Amino acid sequence: MQIPAPGFTLREWNPACEKAYDRQLAKAPWQARLVKLADVYDNISDSVDDKMRAKAIQQAVRALGIAGNEPQVKVAAREVQFLISGRKT
Repeated sequence: MQIPAPGFTLREWNPACEKAYDRQLAKAPWQARLVKLADVYDNISDSVDDKMRAKAIQQAVRALGIAGNEPQVKVAAREVQFLISGRKT
């Protein structure tokens, strides 16, 4: 039997929670959005099959939609876009 870490709960996918999370992240400081972009970049890079890659790209597209336009975030957003498209930087 596997026991989740303290504070970790398994939840079913909930689009309302996902949208609320996106709204909160969009209002967060640029540093939080930068970390999210790094996370989705890593998820795409670590994808081992087409299904995982498709899900990671879907999350990356959401992250790009709320990334903002601060100079500190623009470079990371561009790198995520390049990774999605398969282009080299």
